[in-house]
This record gives sequence, structure tokens and C-alpha cells, in this order.
Amino acid sequence: MVKSSEIKDFEKLIGSTGKYQICRHIDEGKLGVRDRDKKGKTLLIEMATELDGCDYIPHLIHAGSEIDAKDDLGKSALIYAAIRGRYPSAMQLLMQGADKNLVDNSGMTALTWAALNGRTSIVDILVGMGADVTICDEEGKSAYDYANDRGFYEIVQIIRERQRINGIHLAPSPWEIIYRCFQGPIHFWNNHYKKRV
Repeated sequence: MVKSSEIKDFEKLIGSTGKYQICRHIDEGKLGVRDRDKKGKTLLIEMATELDGCDYIPHLIHAGSEIDAKDDLGKSALIYAAIRGRYPSAMQLLMQGADKNLVDNSGMTALTWAALNGRTSIVDILVGMGADVTICDEEGKSAYDYANDRGFYEIVQIIRERQRINGIHLAPSPWEIIYRCFQGPIHFWNNHYKKRV
């Protein structure tokens, strides 16, 4: 029997007990979905970071877990899914109604974290579902700035397209200029010389 007052670390508990067994403990009332471990994380936050945790997210939310609960660092389950690159968990959380513009203690959103870590598929789904691309963190940097600084060209393009749709104009990034320089000669070669051969 698991006593919620004795829980110190949900990550270790999930590893030793198993995800299915955790859900059984919740159903039997042996474990509360709103309980927190020593890091302030809820079970939902921990499940969102697990590889196959997305299968258990609806169960936890249905059982009463707060979808936008934050840990001691101000990070929610969606932010952790974005940091770790857990696309299925991020998608499940968004479908369940997670706040895509929630900021952590440093002012970063799930979109900012995904852009910083090069998580293209998560950036794509967040932007597609209307995440605000203009939110800046405490340093004044947006998701676009982090992606641009790290050379994640696909992410820069996704964010630029959303900004274009929203009517926000930005100067081309250095990566975009380099990409265009290389695409021009390749495009010219493919269209003019390759056809003659």
C-alpha cells in the first residue's frame, strides 16, 4: 500500500511500481492525483515526461489531476513534455485543454522550451494550435530568438510563418540568408542544366 504522505519522488515510484499499477493505486484511493513529490511535481507532470506516459494522461485528468499544475520551478506537464520532446504527451495534454501559453518561473512557455531544445514537431503542433509566438522570457528572448540563435532553421520557418499570418514582420535571420544563398544555385541548376542532360 502506498501512502501519499510517504512519497518523496514520483519518478522513482513510477520506475519501481509501474505506470499501470500507479493508476490502480489512484482508482483504489491509495494515491491522490493532486499529491506532490519533494520537487513539487504531480503524477501528471511525471507521466508527461515518460516515454509512453501519454497513455495514462487522460486517466489522470479524469481522476481529477489539475492539467496546468506547476512544480517548484513553475513548470507544467506541457512544458516538461516540450523540454523532453515527448510529442505524444504534448499532443494528449493539448487535446485535454492544457494552457499552451503558460509561463514558468523564468518566463518561458512550452513553445520557448521546445524551440530552445530543437523540438520541431512540438513547435509545429504548439504553433498550429495557436500558441503565442511573441511571448518573451525574463531575458527578453522569444521562441524565435532561441531557435535562431541555435540554428534550428525549420523552427525559425514555422514561427516566421505564424508571425506572417499574424501580420508581424521580422528581418530574415542569418540562417535564413545562408539557406537562401545555397538554395538559389541548387534551384537554378535543377531547373536549367539538369533538364538538358
